[in-house]
Amino acid sequence: MFEVQDLKYATLATVSRCGMVWFSEDVLSTEMIFENYLARLRHIPLEESDDDSLGFAPKKTQSEVLKEEEISPAMQVQFDVAGILQSHFSPDGLVVRCLEYAMKQEHIMDFTRLRALSSLFSMLNQGVRSVVQYNHAHSDFPLPPEQLECYIPKVLIYSLLWSFAGDAKLKVRSDLGDFLRSVTTIPVPSVNANMPIIDYEISINGEWSLWSNKVPQIEVETHKVAAPDMVVPTLDTVRHESLYTWLAEHKPLAFFNDPVDRSIALLKSLGIERERWEATSETFKSQMSTIIGDVLLSSAYLAYAGYFDQHYRHNLFATWCNHLTQAGLLFRPDIALTEYLSNPVERLRWQANALPPDDLCTENAIMLKRFNRYPLIIDPSGQATEFILNEFRDRKITKN
Repeated sequence: MFEVQDLKYATLATVSRCGMVWFSEDVLSTEMIFENYLARLRHIPLEESDDDSLGFAPKKTQSEVLKEEEISPAMQVQFDVAGILQSHFSPDGLVVRCLEYAMKQEHIMDFTRLRALSSLFSMLNQGVRSVVQYNHAHSDFPLPPEQLECYIPKVLIYSLLWSFAGDAKLKVRSDLGDFLRSVTTIPVPSVNANMPIIDYEISINGEWSLWSNKVPQIEVETHKVAAPDMVVPTLDTVRHESLYTWLAEHKPLAFFNDPVDRSIALLKSLGIERERWEATSETFKSQMSTIIGDVLLSSAYLAYAGYFDQHYRHNLFATWCNHLTQAGLLFRPDIALTEYLSNPVERLRWQANALPPDDLCTENAIMLKRFNRYPLIIDPSGQATEFILNEFRDRKITKN
């Protein structure tokens, strides 16, 4: 059996060779779709749902009613989120107003109500999963109710923007963000910042943060300049990597940028990169002449600096540089150890796994990766614990 959204491309031959059951979208009102989604969110665990967007919400049996008192922590989160979202799904609520606005805009793909709402529900469910995963990783101090009430409405703003305008040009996305600012009381990034909402993401603590802050600064090694697998992270790659989470689950989400704008930006970036690559190529021989001293500094840093704080590490590094100078060994005075001992893909993955982007944390992650024995980690803030649980989740590490 083949299921299609409409009969737009059906021919007489198609109709003559198969049976069809069809009904107009008018039969299924928007309010019915909203009610069904919220009912599913309240009563069906997300991990047990084959399609977490537009399926039918089953009626509760008597046994299920009796078990309501034994609700799991994950289902409690889903129930609370449904309560927070309820008002925004009213007939004159935020979702309906944004849907009506989006229908009037120009889209690259055919815009349909069901596809847009299906994308919205998928993104909202991913926000719920983020809370459940956070609570599972922080069982001693799960997300408090007031923080959940701060986080979920902002997830709704983020989801509305990308599900209703992800298949539109950049200007339409920006305009939808301005429309959201004008019709909602949910806190959004300040208009004084002169940055559209699409340039922000929402963190689990309910704060808006710029995507550009997550773009790593990298230096391309000379011998990798012409490598076909060399990818330079940009704002788009970092932002879309997060959005690919829903695409990986085969959810109907699509997003495009204006091809002309992207082409112009790419040509400008490549022109700048060419100048830098040519300058790097000219200094290749001098870099090779310092490789012994660079390796000595890096090895000493890995072996001896881990115990000390950042200030003392800098003093040690300066002392070692003086020793190498006295011994007549060449080294790069401007060597960046974090870039010398790791690659951009690793650092981007570490940050995605909750590692703070500062140099000290990156250095600690490098040491952790390269140690062949168990390190002692002093972690009063809990950041290292969260990073380790995320980075080595495939080893089924547990927190006692």
